[in-house]
Amino acid sequence: MDVKTAFLNGDLHEDVYMAQPQGFKSKGQEHLVCKLKKSINGLKQASRQWYLKFDELMKKHNFIKNQVDQYVYLKMSGSNFIILVLYVDDILLASNNIDLLYDSKCFLSRNLDMKDLGGPTSWKSKKQVLTMTSTMMAEYVSVYNATCHAILLRNLITGLKIINSISRPLKIYCDNNAAVSFSNNNSSTGAVLYLDTKYLFVHEREEEQRISIEHIKTHEMLVDLLTKGLPPKVFRGHVAKIGLRQDLIQCCS
Repeated sequence: MDVKTAFLNGDLHEDVYMAQPQGFKSKGQEHLVCKLKKSINGLKQASRQWYLKFDELMKKHNFIKNQVDQYVYLKMSGSNFIILVLYVDDILLASNNIDLLYDSKCFLSRNLDMKDLGGPTSWKSKKQVLTMTSTMMAEYVSVYNATCHAILLRNLITGLKIINSISRPLKIYCDNNAAVSFSNNNSSTGAVLYLDTKYLFVHEREEEQRISIEHIKTHEMLVDLLTKGLPPKVFRGHVAKIGLRQDLIQCCS
């Protein structure tokens, strides 16, 4: 769901003035300024005031803020739950109960000017900013970044209180054998001596059995469909394996 003109919902708790808009000035009153009663786009406080307004609305309707990510909220009703995620002015809802989902959409629409978009997809591809001396080290830095994200997701899911804990280590797949071996190697000699200590985070999380770095064959790396040009047959196979709708798979054929 999309919040229309989200930043205009924020309340101001201080006096803020702005120059008169072009074409608004009256003769003899050019020296006057406008005092804002509400937040507007372009105001440096706008995003913060919008979030505070939204957070207040969530609390009034018994949504609990996640301790790991303050933009994630949870509401429980017996064995039913709904998760709400806010990203700037977009809202994602996920629930195991259609009535709870409908009620939440209704209360959001009553309090905010909303548009129901449906079907969001999110992924990320980022060029490394470090210059590495080998392909293996470049792949290992990627493993480190994936590990950080995995721990964040683990803490986020646990914080939602839908499940008590995650007992098994989260699997992180890498198609570089050398990087996988390096990740699983506890030796303090060789390349690790020249590595920034923050990257030892991977070894520590593996020892705690919170993650597991495993090798995967390159042709089985599903994320490649988002970052590489693949042959049509391989592309369709990857799309199917990540669970996209059948009609989307047919569109790609």
